[in-house]
Amino acid sequence: MSKALIPIIIATIAGLSTVIGSLIIFIKLKPENTNKFIVFCLALSISIMVGISITDLIPESSYVIIVKYGLLFGIIINILIFIAGSLIINILNKKINTEKSNSNLYKIGILSMITLMTHNFPDGCVQYVTQIKILDI
Repeated sequence: MSKALIPIIIATIAGLSTVIGSLIIFIKLKPENTNKFIVFCLALSISIMVGISITDLIPESSYVIIVKYGLLFGIIINILIFIAGSLIINILNKKINTEKSNSNLYKIGILSMITLMTHNFPDGCVQYVTQIKILDI
């Protein structure tokens, strides 16, 4: 198998996963079941994201920071990052609450949009660098 084929297959599987997940919008639901379905999908996705964050991302990134900057400074950096994240969430929540719409679905949509935008940019950069490294360009 060629070196160029592996990144293409991985990127194709990632793209197809997104397409398959988006096919859910074509399911016709009764109006009374729509909110239940949205709540179920949001609960499922957030439980997966929180689970991955707690069991993999936070411990690994904390370890890397502590190894790079030392125990005391690494712990301080981790605490400061946590506080900064909490402040950003509070600021966004206050901004969204000032909007005229009182819909919780609107608020979740705005926060999801912001989250996906901030997630996808570095994710795309990582995929690009990884594929360059695999291809030895």
